[in-house]
Amino acid sequence: MKKILIACLLVMVGLSSQAQKFSADKLPTAVADSFKKLYPTATDTKWEKEDGNYEASFKLNSAAKEVVFYADGKLVQSEDELSSINDLPTEVRDAFTKDYSGYNYLKSEKIITDNGTITYEIDAELKKEKFAIVYDTKGIFIKKTKE
Repeated sequence: MKKILIACLLVMVGLSSQAQKFSADKLPTAVADSFKKLYPTATDTKWEKEDGNYEASFKLNSAAKEVVFYADGKLVQSEDELSSINDLPTEVRDAFTKDYSGYNYLKSEKIITDNGTITYEIDAELKKEKFAIVYDTKGIFIKKTKE
């Protein structure tokens, strides 16, 4: 019985730790060098390793930012937290307020991928359930996921 409980506990821990906190001193040199070159004034940096990539959450000029790097130091994507719903492009803001009028806006991010594609992710809530809603720059709906 004890072995079964331990096995269940290990499975639960494994499932809940898809993203792992990661020490900056254990970063691949290419990732550390790319980060320092792109964001030399970053503060409060925290690293995670997820799906073989390295994600940094940090502050840049007091704004929250996240970036993801491949192990070779190439940038996968960057995410800039927007201050308010008014910082979204008009088309995106209008689409969200029309499509999700009953939802409570929580926050949003501008996401830029390594190939230059820009999307906007809006975190919203409806009846205590949280969702991530993604639009392109023209306000065209891409996807909605439950968080």
